[in-house]
Amino acid sequence: MNILNNCLNSNKNKDDDISLFHVHIPFNTGSYRPIILGSCEALGFWKTKVWLHQTQDPTHWVSDPVQIPHVHGEYKYCLVSPENKSNIEEGCKAEPNRRI
Repeated sequence: MNILNNCLNSNKNKDDDISLFHVHIPFNTGSYRPIILGSCEALGFWKTKVWLHQTQDPTHWVSDPVQIPHVHGEYKYCLVSPENKSNIEEGCKAEPNRRI
């Protein structure tokens, strides 16, 4: 999976950022759906919480806006089965997770 953009759109308050997660998936994911898993409450404490949905471009997926506090944390993109029973996780270079 290639990240297209992880952009900070605006500040609701000085301690939080509103983020949209974008990912380019150039293959058919079948019945699996992309999600974000992360180490903070806004990202589900490593449980499924932030789902991505397809845009008009079938290879571009985006999350709804997510309010993320200014914390040091980690996240990763995953593909999850419809039954939420199995994940296909990605890493970033030598690190298993991306950093917020």
